[in-house]
Amino acid sequence: MLTAGTGRRPELSSMADDYARYALSQRAAFEATHPAVLATARMFADEPVLRVADLGAADGVNSHGLIRDLAQERAGRPLIYTLVDLPTNTWGVAADHLRQTFGGAANGSGVVVIPASDDDRPGVADDGKGAHYASPEANGDACGRAFEHSPRPAVAISMAGIPLQQAPCLPPGSVHVAVTGTAMHWIADSGGLASTGSVFPGYPDHVDEAERQAWRVAAARQWERLLEMRAMELAPGGRFIAALPASAGPGPERQGPYAELVRTMNQILAEWRSGGRIGAATAAAVVVPVWMRTLDEIRAPFEMGGGRIAGLELESAELFRLDNPYWDDNPAVFARRYVRSVSAWGRPLLLRAFAREGYDRAHGLLADFLGELEQRIADAPDRYRWDYIEALVVCRKAAGSGRDTGQAMSQENLALARTVVAAFNRRDVPALAEMVTDDFQWITWTGTVQPTTYHGAEGIASYFRDSDVWEVLNLEVQEYRDLGDEVLVVGMFHARGGGSGVEIHAPYYSAFFMSGGKLARVLSFRTEAEALAAVEQRE
Repeated sequence: MLTAGTGRRPELSSMADDYARYALSQRAAFEATHPAVLATARMFADEPVLRVADLGAADGVNSHGLIRDLAQERAGRPLIYTLVDLPTNTWGVAADHLRQTFGGAANGSGVVVIPASDDDRPGVADDGKGAHYASPEANGDACGRAFEHSPRPAVAISMAGIPLQQAPCLPPGSVHVAVTGTAMHWIADSGGLASTGSVFPGYPDHVDEAERQAWRVAAARQWERLLEMRAMELAPGGRFIAALPASAGPGPERQGPYAELVRTMNQILAEWRSGGRIGAATAAAVVVPVWMRTLDEIRAPFEMGGGRIAGLELESAELFRLDNPYWDDNPAVFARRYVRSVSAWGRPLLLRAFAREGYDRAHGLLADFLGELEQRIADAPDRYRWDYIEALVVCRKAAGSGRDTGQAMSQENLALARTVVAAFNRRDVPALAEMVTDDFQWITWTGTVQPTTYHGAEGIASYFRDSDVWEVLNLEVQEYRDLGDEVLVVGMFHARGGGSGVEIHAPYYSAFFMSGGKLARVLSFRTEAEALAAVEQRE
């Protein structure tokens, strides 16, 4: 599952370090993917190196069993297994768990965990939670180097802090299996969306249809982006295998995992609000940014693309239910275990919301809320026994031809544009340098009296050196428009001076020209008409 950061208070911005201890439902869902993952690994038995991406891996403990099974399947042949999550993930905790379980190449175990905590090479980042690779290129290069050790390890386990909807986790076309359990329901682009009356958007207590529609649109947009990134990283014939928290029905009947649990949480918050214990703003802030997709919503991008999206074909999608893994015949034991699982994924969000009542009250309110939730579950445990609905989704990267190839290339261009923007926003010069052609040109603000031109990878580094005076430098993209071999990027450019505090907020229109799967040229304009004219002139 993905974590979310809040910036100011670390204790409000990360999941519990021992997340997997109280994430048994996530483990059970992930295990449902294992047969398909192992079957796909057998399809690639002759590959010199098998590459597996584990998307939304958190502390990695739920992945240990699959790593063992894949290593056994490979029988000593090289395996790259990449754990992928947000840059703010507890990477140090994940690394400790991996090294305690598998050891390291240095002690002869045949397993190497990378990056090392003190690795300061380009492409390695550490946001205070542990070292990780910040770009697909850095991750791929490091995995390749891992097998240059002597003695050569059989398994390289890497950690990549790359948002799933923004970029692939390894270089394009290199991944044989991408797998995830209980991660794809998190909606990254949900800032400002309300879920009045319900902790989970779209559930029966969420009755505002306009709000529901906004979440529905955001979830659809992110699902398409997630699929585009998987299509970009997968090799032909590779599979994306996902266990998704899902809903059996749309509209007001939408109910997915934690259906009874969420209903009880909503009731407690409503009672506290009406009783004056918390304010309306606090109750409204308890929103988990997730969307439980129906099978129709899962299938929609494929159907709109004539059976494919970015070269991905949907092989199967089916619902299944999980028995509550925290179940115990003793109601008190069951309730305690179940609420601990809520604390594992919900504690930071609940603390952040309760802090609206005063930071000194937040921890007390959280303890009382979880205690009351535990008591209500213990009073009626059978209500929560079958509280998990999942969808098992299997997609395959097809080798396209003709019109399909053109469509796939367009989707890959869109995916590349998103990856470039994400790298720009984090000022990741090494990642950007890997994504551009040798003769790359970047011309800023074309149409001005003296436009600035930057050339090649050194030009990218020069641009960011020139931009050091800006403490904020960000592209807020509103649209990526497919124009064939070009992508029009439309949005807003935001900057704030580090010393002066001067702010710039300006419309942004850039034409991205692609060549051979890389970015060849960027022309930036002040109007959409100018950008479109440049594309037409090139044609």
